[in-house]
Amino acid sequence: MEQWGTRWARENGHIKQEMAPGHSRRRCCYVDFLNTGPAVAATLRRKVGEISEIRRISNVTIIEIVTQDGCALGAVGLNVIDGEVVTVSSQGGHTSRRRFDQALRAKQRIGEYGR
Repeated sequence: MEQWGTRWARENGHIKQEMAPGHSRRRCCYVDFLNTGPAVAATLRRKVGEISEIRRISNVTIIEIVTQDGCALGAVGLNVIDGEVVTVSSQGGHTSRRRFDQALRAKQRIGEYGR
């Protein structure tokens, strides 16, 4: 993240770490006490924007990557505007789309997705 532009708080040349609830050691690093989340999100958005192979979809939150035999077949997401389930298949051709549909239907049968 630092190589991508996140400017972590530093002390004596090292990323500064603080105690966090439930931890026995200093593990919490930050950009600014009130800005860590937005700064990390901005770094990730910027990096994703640089990679032309990544397709961004507005108003959709991906909730699971659908895999079979260790290969990603696609993803399942939720449209944050209307709550509808959104599916995205990989562009690996007919076989991948068929495998994705089969895996998704299996998950729907056991009640993981849908209303």
